[in-house]
Amino acid sequence: PLAPQQPEAEPLVTPTPEPDAEPESDAEPEPEPQAADPQRAATRPTAAAEGFLPVFSKANTEEKIVAITVDDCFQAENLKQIVDKAIEVGGKLTIFPIGQNVIKQAQSEILKYAWENGFELENHTYTHNGLFACSNEELAEEVYKQQLALSHILGVNYHCHFLRPRGGDARGDQRMQMYAKQLGYYGIAHWSASGSANNTKIAKALEPGAIYLFHTTDPDTKKLKEF
Repeated sequence: PLAPQQPEAEPLVTPTPEPDAEPESDAEPEPEPQAADPQRAATRPTAAAEGFLPVFSKANTEEKIVAITVDDCFQAENLKQIVDKAIEVGGKLTIFPIGQNVIKQAQSEILKYAWENGFELENHTYTHNGLFACSNEELAEEVYKQQLALSHILGVNYHCHFLRPRGGDARGDQRMQMYAKQLGYYGIAHWSASGSANNTKIAKALEPGAIYLFHTTDPDTKKLKEF
């Protein structure tokens, strides 16, 4: 398990108290909402007594393994080069595509190919929004629509497990964390080292459990392939 970053302040929203007992009923339980259910996107984020989700900046491990993550996916050809290089050397990446890029034909074909080869696809919001200034409804839509876009291109009811807001913005925000928790996410993805640094700094950051952040820009693609 990874060590969560705990907020300094207590949540401002009082949790709804639990009922004393479950009402007795012989009725069948309602089915789990499917990805295509538009009502799920409109769910207002709420506080929870259990507290915040963990923010993953580094894995708590001594195993000689790192996590390489790739954000945005604006450049389809670079994304293809990155995926092909990882497959060539036997690596598996975690990709955080923006939802609006997910549904572009060039990117969607590469992302599906990556998923079929064991890569993880996770949530980077639908419009690359930092989420902090969003209303509750806008925040929920940003998260939900990106996951729905992945379900659409993969042809399955796809479930993300990690959310990464733009630039790590609002990663300790209670509304964002509690909405992600409602959707069953494991935590908020941050990083230990940025691929936008020079190769010397990238190499110095190499240690067990490090989480690397790269993008599909030309400079990052070049450095990632060398890395």
